[in-house]
Amino acid sequence: MIEKYKKYLTKKVLIASVIGLLVFVGGVAAFVGGNSAEAYEYTESAKHDVKQIISVTGQVKSAENVDLAFEKSGKVAKVYFKIGDLVKKGQILVALENGSNSGQVSQGRAGVQSAEAQLAQYQAALDQQEAKLDELKSGTRTETINIDNTRITNAENTLMDAETNLSNVENQAEINLINLYSEIPDILQSAFLNADNALNSQTAMMTKDENGQYPQLTFTVTDYQTQLDAASKRADAGRALDKFESELMNLPTEISAWDSQLNYSIDELTIIRTFLSRLQDALGLSTLDATTLATYQANVNSAWTSINSAISSINSQKQNIASQLVSNANSIATAESNVSEANNSLESAKAQLLLDQAGPTLQEIAAQEAQVRSAEANLAYQKSRINEAKASLSSSYAEYTKAYLKAPFDGVVSKMDAKVGEIVSGSVVSMISQAKFELEASLPEADVAKVKVGDSAKVTFDALGSDVVFDTNISSIDPAEEMIEGVATYKIRLAFASDDLRVKSGMTANIDITGDQRDAVIAVLARSIIKKDGENYVKILDSDGSILLVKVVTGLRGTDGYVEIIDGVKEGDKVINFSEE
Repeated sequence: MIEKYKKYLTKKVLIASVIGLLVFVGGVAAFVGGNSAEAYEYTESAKHDVKQIISVTGQVKSAENVDLAFEKSGKVAKVYFKIGDLVKKGQILVALENGSNSGQVSQGRAGVQSAEAQLAQYQAALDQQEAKLDELKSGTRTETINIDNTRITNAENTLMDAETNLSNVENQAEINLINLYSEIPDILQSAFLNADNALNSQTAMMTKDENGQYPQLTFTVTDYQTQLDAASKRADAGRALDKFESELMNLPTEISAWDSQLNYSIDELTIIRTFLSRLQDALGLSTLDATTLATYQANVNSAWTSINSAISSINSQKQNIASQLVSNANSIATAESNVSEANNSLESAKAQLLLDQAGPTLQEIAAQEAQVRSAEANLAYQKSRINEAKASLSSSYAEYTKAYLKAPFDGVVSKMDAKVGEIVSGSVVSMISQAKFELEASLPEADVAKVKVGDSAKVTFDALGSDVVFDTNISSIDPAEEMIEGVATYKIRLAFASDDLRVKSGMTANIDITGDQRDAVIAVLARSIIKKDGENYVKILDSDGSILLVKVVTGLRGTDGYVEIIDGVKEGDKVINFSEE
């Protein structure tokens, strides 16, 4: 649109020039015919839109950016994103090795659960002691003895059921875990076949000497470094596949050792996936014909999907095992707690029967009152222990979360300095907001007075071409100057009317700001105005052929060569643009 606008202005000037020329020719002919020595050209004044367009270059800046750093140093365990990736708020960007903290969190949770279970036992004990005290004070009755005997029988049955349930829970937990581990060989075998197919079938035609020390690509790449990198990664992938196969053929006899094999397999599949990524880069810079290129790229994409599927299957199995371990621990802990509680209930019932059979004494009542007070103290103490356990868990979890960098907002990764295995500290990741940018430009002092906050501007980018135009407006103007090469300039910022994913941080922008503007006003060409004694004048051709020198009051001077006339010229006046005395 900026180019069309410029063409429009050029066209208007050209039309005015043509009209002027015709008038000039007519004027010359008239004056020659009248034996006049003066030649001139004129333009009939008309209403015109006068605009001040200030052109400047600027640069796209992110409206929101952040540098992310770990609170403590550590070894990188996983990098989830790379530069240029889109991320959502809350997603993990980088993770440090965190085994010890993870264990502390698990212990903390178990501690809270244990403390809460103990609290329940203390509450039951208090209730029991209070009931005993009431019975002592009321004296022993036959009904009470019968109740005690029934309570003992029920407690014995409950204990037997709890012990049976504990045994069943332990057996089932072991069976569930064995079932999950027994699936690992098939999962690893499937993953290996996917990897083998990716390297030795789907991408085999793209490399040669795959099993040698220096594999090569079978096609030419315009960037030599990319070609070398892809070939090098093929060697790494081959070694990873061989190692995968060796490990698969020599799985440990103890299935509990298969957890490590799952991790090894993911590492090896990741190496193979990295090769596929580099191979895709190389294809993007290849000299292959379109048909071959499309076939190769389809093969690589298919291989990439297979490897990702294999990694996902392994990770899913790891998660299933971890979940099963937690579920087993919880189930067994609950069953054990039930056994303990049932045993306590049985012992309590037996003791109660003996007490009831013996009959209460003043000393027993006093002792029972002391038991109640002790049970109350135990309950209060256990509540404090729960608070301590929860505080410890919170502290452990806080340390645990320090090993993870998460995205604070939706955006794009602009820097990623973390690599798996490296010891890192400080800032390792930077983010910028997604599709939320602004423009920055510097206006010289001669132009800054011509613009204000809210003025609109048309913007094009060298990277997108002059036909792609964006609407913006000035959002701020710095009040203080900035010296650039000895010239005072003022930084301005412009906001986009709408977000556009094509706009990237750092792109160079061509900005045409519409400053002051007068619509449909009387205007003449700037070259028509004559300066005399500090005043402005124009020459007007009168109806009788005479030339009048008219004083005018000028207004806005437009970028297209027109000047607003506030007073002195009316619409239709023949304003002389050129005269030759």
